[in-house]
Amino acid sequence: MSRRCRTAGSAGGHHDGATTTASSPPAARCFLLRHGESLYNQHLTMSQQHSDPLILDPPLTERGEYQARSLRNVVREQLRPDYVVCSPLTRALQTAVLSLGVELRYRVDEADDSDGALLRGLVAADRFIVSPLCAEPMYHSCNVGRTVSTLKLAFPMLRFTEMEVASEHWWYHPPGLAPSADWLAEFMRRGVIEEPHEHTQERVRELCLRLLGLMTKGTRMTNGGSVTDDGVVVCCYAHQNYFHHICGKWLGNCEVYQVSRNALEKAAGVRDNKKG
Repeated sequence: MSRRCRTAGSAGGHHDGATTTASSPPAARCFLLRHGESLYNQHLTMSQQHSDPLILDPPLTERGEYQARSLRNVVREQLRPDYVVCSPLTRALQTAVLSLGVELRYRVDEADDSDGALLRGLVAADRFIVSPLCAEPMYHSCNVGRTVSTLKLAFPMLRFTEMEVASEHWWYHPPGLAPSADWLAEFMRRGVIEEPHEHTQERVRELCLRLLGLMTKGTRMTNGGSVTDDGVVVCCYAHQNYFHHICGKWLGNCEVYQVSRNALEKAAGVRDNKKG
């Protein structure tokens, strides 16, 4: 059976995206979802230049929020994720929350029952995981994050359990630069603060192992709780460059891509020289 994912297009509408195939009985699946248009993306589009606009952790634009809301039918009705893994950068968190049916101004328990049910269930079961493993590689100012305490205030509908054991300043910082430094001033002075490729690759490897582990847990979310099933769905919300390390594709804003288990295993380093 072939399933075609619909993705938010460049004009904020929808177009057909990657074709995905599900077997019967259903096998575990993993979907990569890139965030909607951010203020950083908007600046690059409007200026037609590649200079860094020095916007730290930019939020979604109105168009980006529309793109994320346009994913609701796909995410809530077609994918119905059993696990969500999300980057701690604001644009990814906003995309995840909006696509799961909750407006950004709401606490999850204040959302309409039908709209907030899926996100509420994921959060309550600790199946909505915010992880710095899938943050965009540090290069531009947009990839400097916000502290864990700030994120908790900005996203009261979520839990940051995994983040709480990490540093408040969880994003990559080079040797000699304090995590609490004035990052805007540092980017103005240096031009670029680049995360080493091997550091990014190690994060990608760990994230893919994590996704593979979730795919083998074998329990699906239902309105009445968890049931045994081999059709677990994992959704990962993150970023264009990061996803390119996993699947070799450049995803558009709010594009949905089903990544194969083989591709995850290869990115995790457990299929180094095998085809697939």
